[in-house]
Amino acid sequence: TTVAARKITLGSVVDRIGALLDGLPANRTSLSTPALPAAAEAALLWALRSHFDRPLVWICDGQESLETMHQDLLGMAPATIAPVLYLPPWSTIPTPSDPPDVEIAGHRLNVLATLDANRASPGPAPVIVTCIQALLPRTLHPESLRARTRFLACGTEVDPTTLVEALAADGYELGHV
Repeated sequence: TTVAARKITLGSVVDRIGALLDGLPANRTSLSTPALPAAAEAALLWALRSHFDRPLVWICDGQESLETMHQDLLGMAPATIAPVLYLPPWSTIPTPSDPPDVEIAGHRLNVLATLDANRASPGPAPVIVTCIQALLPRTLHPESLRARTRFLACGTEVDPTTLVEALAADGYELGHV
């Protein structure tokens, strides 16, 4: 006898999981799963995202699994889906004498700004991948983030003194390069 190979695609996995999700109550706000391989978790998350049109947060158990999940999600991301927001933990808690890592700060601020922008003008519901360590430290309140956000665009004039004063008020210091 010959066994015909079944072609399994992300689309077929999403459709099958979607059919299972149809049986869940509409007011369900959380879902837990048994341990799955990382790629299966990423496929499950895309299925959840296609089924529910609201922001989804996937919480990993640590930095290593966060990195793996982030890469798997990016690798499997459908072209027409909302962006994957990456919320990493601080490598060390920032203090005045130990400023934050700029790359980590950028990722964390991107998540906050995207969530705030979606609140003001709803777009595609984002997928946020993070770990428990990233959720423990307090973060900026949306109003505080809005008050401290500066928009600069090519071709527009900005008074340098006003910009430097605003940045200094937010904790930046003038340094020499």
